[in-house]
Amino acid sequence: MDGQKSQAKLTRTSSSLLRFSPSVRSSIQSLSSVSDIEADDLEEQKPHGRPVRPGQSRLAPVLAVILLSTYTTFSYEGDLVDGRYDGHGIESWARGSKYRGQYMQGLRHGYGVYKLYTGDSYAGEWCNGQGHGVGVQTCGDGSCFIGEFKRGVKHGLGCLGYYFF
Repeated sequence: MDGQKSQAKLTRTSSSLLRFSPSVRSSIQSLSSVSDIEADDLEEQKPHGRPVRPGQSRLAPVLAVILLSTYTTFSYEGDLVDGRYDGHGIESWARGSKYRGQYMQGLRHGYGVYKLYTGDSYAGEWCNGQGHGVGVQTCGDGSCFIGEFKRGVKHGLGCLGYYFF
C-alpha cells in the first residue's frame, strides 16, 4: 500500500461489546454511543440540499443580470446579412469602446480600428474576429507596436517604441 491512502472506521458490534465489557452498565453506555454514531452516519449519507449562505437571496442573480446588461450594452450601425454583421459597420459599447471596420459572417474581418475605453487601440487587419496580419497597437502607457500579428498576438517582424506625450 505504498502511496495509497485509505480511511477506515472502527465500529464495534453489540455482541462484541457485551463479550468484552467488564460490566453491563458500560455495555449499555457503549451500545448507546454506537447507535448515536450510526445515526450520524445515516445523516451524513442523506443527500443535502443546496446550502443557503447568510445574506444570500434569490434577488442577487437578477441584479447581476441587470448590472451586466447595463454595462455591456452596445450598438451596431452597419450592414446585416442573415442577421449577422457583414460588410462595413460601427460597433460601440456603453463604456466608450468602439470598433469601426469590416465584418464577415458576424466577425471582424478585413481592415478595422478598435479603440478601447482604456486608451489602448489596434488598427490593422482582422481575421475571424482577431487582429491578424499587419497592424498598429498603441497602449495607454505610451507604448506602440507596429508589425505583424497572428491570432491577436504580436508575431513576426515589428517595431516596439515608447512615446511620451
